[in-house]
Amino acid sequence: MAPSVQAFEKLEKGEKRELCWEIANGTASDFSAFVAQTWEYSYDRYKPQEVKTQWNVESAKKILSNFFVESYVDKYDLKYCSGVHMRTDDCSSTGSVEVGFVGRVLLNAFNALEMESRIIVRNS
Repeated sequence: MAPSVQAFEKLEKGEKRELCWEIANGTASDFSAFVAQTWEYSYDRYKPQEVKTQWNVESAKKILSNFFVESYVDKYDLKYCSGVHMRTDDCSSTGSVEVGFVGRVLLNAFNALEMESRIIVRNS
């Protein structure tokens, strides 16, 4: 097992959260197959439903794009996005750097919205 981790979430007085871990055992031919099996299991078990929000595709893409604008650090020789360690209250950089993962996830979300809007336009 991996070493223990510690996480924090701000709760208002009297507010509660419950976190449950599910540990499963299985086999997969490679990492991609493992990820596919995990997603399929999770989807089948939890049956996620569409979340209705006030956001449309254009406003969601604007918000996702703003991540890269707000987190860009250009005051050093190495230019980077500090977003994974960016303060959420005022978007200030904390001086930490993490390259790759968060930006890729947001870019994938942006691209998924872009593809969805193209499909909607074609089907209209």
